[in-house]
Amino acid sequence: MEDRSRARSCDDSWLNTHTTLHPVYSNENYLLDLLVEAGAIDTGTLDGIKAELSPLDSTIEFLIKNNYLTADYIAQVAAYNSAMEFVDL
Repeated sequence: MEDRSRARSCDDSWLNTHTTLHPVYSNENYLLDLLVEAGAIDTGTLDGIKAELSPLDSTIEFLIKNNYLTADYIAQVAAYNSAMEFVDL
């Protein structure tokens, strides 16, 4: 049996200085549908935004960066849809 107590610790200083971490939205289209259903953004505005972005760009990130919505509000909508309580940490 392998002794895991002697496992080498990872120095992640390189990772911290050479990468930018972005939130990941695993099913962005579903989340966008929830936001439309919640009345947070209308379909016309959303379609216009999507038309301007490249397929690799995140619509959610665009909405947050351009002050259409806050990350907290998006999290609240997702939590409500999942019948979960939203807790602001």
